[in-house]
Amino acid sequence: MPNVKISNLPPAILPLSGSEQVPVVQGGDTKRTSILSMLPAINVKAYGALGNGIADDTTAINNALAAAKTANAVVVFPPGTYAVSGVITVDNGVRGLRGEGGQILFTTSTATILLRGKQSGQASNVVYCAIENLRIDANNQDITAGNRAVILGENVQFCSFINNTIINVNWAAGKGGIWLRSYLAGTSFTIYNQIVSNVITGSNFATISQAENGPCVAIDVLNSELNITPYATPTAYWKATFTAAGATWYGQWNVIADNVLEGGYYGIDLSAAQYTSITGNVIRSNVRSISAQNVCQYNNITGNTIINNISSAIHFAYGSRDNLVDANNIQTGVAVGEATLNAYVGCPANTFSNNHIRITGGFAPQYFAYCGVQSSRCAFVNNTFFGRTERASIGVESAWNNTTTNPAAYAYLKAAGDVNGFAGSAMTGVRVHGNIINNDNPVPAIFTNQVSDGAGNYALTECSIIGNMVANSNPNFQLEMAEDNAGSSNSHRLIDNSFFPTEDGIGFYSWARGRAMFSVVEGNSPVNANISVYEYPNGTTQPNVAYNDYVSLAAYTTPTTVTNFTNSSPGQIITVRLANVVTIQNNANIVLKNNVDLVGTSSNDFLILLRRDASTWVEIGRSLYSANADNAVTQQTSRTTTVINNAVRGQITLFSAAGTTTPTTFTLTNSFISVLDTVVVNQRSGTDRYVILVTNISAGSCQITFYTTGGTTTEQPIFQFSVIKNAVLN
Repeated sequence: MPNVKISNLPPAILPLSGSEQVPVVQGGDTKRTSILSMLPAINVKAYGALGNGIADDTTAINNALAAAKTANAVVVFPPGTYAVSGVITVDNGVRGLRGEGGQILFTTSTATILLRGKQSGQASNVVYCAIENLRIDANNQDITAGNRAVILGENVQFCSFINNTIINVNWAAGKGGIWLRSYLAGTSFTIYNQIVSNVITGSNFATISQAENGPCVAIDVLNSELNITPYATPTAYWKATFTAAGATWYGQWNVIADNVLEGGYYGIDLSAAQYTSITGNVIRSNVRSISAQNVCQYNNITGNTIINNISSAIHFAYGSRDNLVDANNIQTGVAVGEATLNAYVGCPANTFSNNHIRITGGFAPQYFAYCGVQSSRCAFVNNTFFGRTERASIGVESAWNNTTTNPAAYAYLKAAGDVNGFAGSAMTGVRVHGNIINNDNPVPAIFTNQVSDGAGNYALTECSIIGNMVANSNPNFQLEMAEDNAGSSNSHRLIDNSFFPTEDGIGFYSWARGRAMFSVVEGNSPVNANISVYEYPNGTTQPNVAYNDYVSLAAYTTPTTVTNFTNSSPGQIITVRLANVVTIQNNANIVLKNNVDLVGTSSNDFLILLRRDASTWVEIGRSLYSANADNAVTQQTSRTTTVINNAVRGQITLFSAAGTTTPTTFTLTNSFISVLDTVVVNQRSGTDRYVILVTNISAGSCQITFYTTGGTTTEQPIFQFSVIKNAVLN
């Protein structure tokens, strides 16, 4: 950089870690060194530490730390193994502990490193202390001191824990790695600390039955010090007040980055933590990898790699809100617990975006992603979900009730005390946008559930399901929307979603009240448009169009007069195919062209377009349904070659080539097409599944763009098309 006066430099960002570089003049030359290296250094061996791994060096180390407190110095550990049998006390004034080849070995259950503050009777809390480059062997000790952590900081501020290695932590006994805790007696926030580039591992791995303690890293508040009076636990407080208990002193503006954390019930545990940056960590073999409970707010959890979580990879509960979970990579082959991405019990406005989740092996969590119980305005946006789950891919529920018989519900088969009585109000505004879902199990791809219980009815409203792609071939209902109380799940939006095809559409939707649950339903299509065709039973006079926009009456064999299409929504447009025995009656429910009934004939079928106004169907177009249903051509030369097929309905066999996810476009020249027409194209055959788009409709032609959902088979799939002739009606 150019020469700049020091006074003109931008201010440094606090807290300083001690590893920042500063210039020094040495031997006439300008060189660089870290801030920490410039502080006075006290060697533990100068105070009697032997470092032979046998002699107890606890007293010698504490004597060195006492001297460092007075001198504002750093204590260094030269090569050797320093046996520790008790508490290593770090008081305010000590500027750091630095490893220079030395290792600390815990030899008893009372061994720990404690950054003492007011909680322990000191006059002040520890500030500006850096612990770096230390190697600590916890030696599988059942640590009882320091609230069971290898390193515990009491209301510390501007401290850094960098490039340390902690091994053989006894996870099974609920012990932990580095914990920064805010105590009431500490009378200050835990702020501006860094936990960076550490490695923390255990001598055993966590199990699903382990008690909820023993995180690798924690920034937290004890449950007993939350504002829960007069109740004993945060759960009891919630059930009595339907609000989450906060803290007096929070952890704020801390950084947890680039660590490798292996084992422990939690990889990272936040309680009453705000504005925390959790990024670039590798977290593996935990029950819950990252957990934020008890009013954790405005935390960013981004760019982490999570491997083999047993329950939730990222979990919010009890008032944790307005957090961002973005661009994390999660892969597990051992998950058997709750949702991989989870927010429930008063956790609104959390955003889960751009995460990639893959579930492998023979196990499965309940959901890929879930939010429920007073968790309004959560968002699941642009995530990719692959593998298998047990209940649904994405779940959204307004409450829990263990009397449910729906196997997709969170409370299904759970004990009453674990799930009942948690909801006190409705949920609204959840967004499920732009996700790719590929689930190997036959469970709902997207599941919403309005739940009631003996204490009340908890509405679920104004959720938006937009732009998602369901790519799995065997879902049990690609979109299931359940409700306990008719009318209490409403005003949702279903827009531009793409669903995997089935042969007859069975399992496509399961909506408690059909379109009446939505304020908008538009632009949704299966990967193969045949999915939206439903053959109504012969003789049905008022077909239910709650779930279908393409209404086929072609299976009718006896003369039938259709007088209405029921359970529709305003603005809905349906395409109706008539058999030659069907009459659409012009009446108070259906307004047809020239106010004349439309009658099928023996020589052809009709396609008719109807739009639902406030209370009436109005015809907006009609066409003959070509008797030459198999008017077929084969594309020549390449998949971009123009195809000529002058028919109202026909089929195109594509040029033989490998499937690709890159969009390919060709022109269909067809003298029947005019600028006001609608051209419908879908896939009739082929191993790979294709997404098909029709654009640039003009007089005599249109463009067809297609790509696979991931397949690369070399083949000649067949696309079929229909030209629907629009007419402007007076």
